[in-house]
Amino acid sequence: PQYPQIALQKNIEGWALTEFTITSAGTVEDAIIVEAEPERIFDRETLRAIQRWKYQPKMVDGKPVPQYNMREIFRFEIKQ
Repeated sequence: PQYPQIALQKNIEGWALTEFTITSAGTVEDAIIVEAEPERIFDRETLRAIQRWKYQPKMVDGKPVPQYNMREIFRFEIKQ
């Protein structure tokens, strides 16, 4: 994800935890922010990034199936 400009300007670091579904095609659906620190600073860029991700779908009996309630954490740190 891109670092939000306002966070860079104010030297703000943090994280955002997402929850989402991986479809049987491996795409991301229904992504939401579950928790973040600080709140709302990194939400938009986190959701924008996770929606572009592609996963290898889970296989059950040789067929791809959705995976629900998956989670990823995005950490935003400014390199010194």
